[in-house]
Amino acid sequence: MKLKFLKTELLRIFLLCFLGSLYIVGCSSSKNTAIKTPEPRGSHRNIEKKFEYKEPSYGKTIDRVIGKVNNDIITLSEVQEMSLPLLKKIRETYSGHEKKVKIKETEKEYLEKLIENKLQLQRAEKLGMYVAEEAIDNATEDVKKRNSISDEELKRLLKAEGLSMDDYRERLKEQILITRVVNAEVRSNVVVTEEETREYYNNHINEFMRPIEVEIRQILFIIDPDANDAQRDKKEAEAKDVLKRIRGGADFIEMARKYSEGPSADKGGYLGSFKKGEMILAIEKAAFILREGEVSDLIKTELGIHIIKIEKSMVDVVKPLDEVGEEIKKELFKEKMKARFDEWMEKLRKDAAIERFV
Repeated sequence: MKLKFLKTELLRIFLLCFLGSLYIVGCSSSKNTAIKTPEPRGSHRNIEKKFEYKEPSYGKTIDRVIGKVNNDIITLSEVQEMSLPLLKKIRETYSGHEKKVKIKETEKEYLEKLIENKLQLQRAEKLGMYVAEEAIDNATEDVKKRNSISDEELKRLLKAEGLSMDDYRERLKEQILITRVVNAEVRSNVVVTEEETREYYNNHINEFMRPIEVEIRQILFIIDPDANDAQRDKKEAEAKDVLKRIRGGADFIEMARKYSEGPSADKGGYLGSFKKGEMILAIEKAAFILREGEVSDLIKTELGIHIIKIEKSMVDVVKPLDEVGEEIKKELFKEKMKARFDEWMEKLRKDAAIERFV
């Protein structure tokens, strides 16, 4: 399980650099000892490095330059590395010509993300931003702490992913730089006023009705407490597939009758009506957030994995602004942040020399 959790953590860190780092709180350091910033991955200093990737359907692909952002180059190996989880899924799902098309589409998509990444790093460099050793140390320690692993375990797990500690620290540094430049040029310019918060509240008052009782249906996938990782993964895959089909239009009642392992399966998963304090906490949290007719994401408890649907929601009074104000501000901030970030990125693209060789 530890390896699985760390892989998720590593992937999170790698992808944050390529998704704009919109909502990350800036990393800080108590010291300002500067370190020399290595050339961004894919720069002209790395162009002579060669990699080989084996494609099951059409042999070997020799590494080559597929993009250029000002003086920084982007290689095919970088794109393949960053899109590896998705490429793996494509290879497992598709075959023949369709697989080749999907792979090409994915590589083009991740090329654009890498272009965005390069632009942000170049902007940070232009502004004279740097990362102190302590900031990278703190980020590494945070990963180890949250995953309960030692330094040696981290090195071993990185090696299993084909990475060295130096590779990992460089990517952490890039993430921190991107976070700082986004915070400085985008986040710091986003403000949500009290007037905007109140206006949103008044215009969406129906969204803030307080439910006092909910009527629920459930699909339950029971997991034995002694189940191994493979068995748990299999159950989760089954649950994800059922949820995907429901979101795609499948009838919840029929899916419950067919797949639920709970005692209410023959009743289409119907559990009855509940008030707060009468359900397992994880289910209750979801039940009183969802609106009538909505279906939850996967909910994990000691019993297994649950999918619930709110059959009926009985409401009492409107939640006061004081109670929901912070939630509204967060949503408005996200909307403004995205708009401001998109404008900022558009300007960076306009001012840069960008070439694509795909």
